[in-house]
Amino acid sequence: MSDKQFDLHEAFSSKQDVLRSILETGRSIVEHPGTIGDGTELHWRELLEEFLPKRYQVSEGFVVDSAGTRSEQIDVIIHDRTFSPLL
Repeated sequence: MSDKQFDLHEAFSSKQDVLRSILETGRSIVEHPGTIGDGTELHWRELLEEFLPKRYQVSEGFVVDSAGTRSEQIDVIIHDRTFSPLL
């Protein structure tokens, strides 16, 4: 076994560099703000899905509380698949 420790900071820094590169490439190709925003949100959701346990899901939509109050549209929602299913 190797004596070298795993550098968690470096691992996350590398992931950050990849995400930054993807986002910058999208911004250089697309000029429409709405389209840029959609792409950014998609990449953030993909990144979060990669790191979160499979029990959790990353979605977009509206959140309704126990009193029936609905939120404005939310771009990134993280919820428990078991206890907070999508309706």
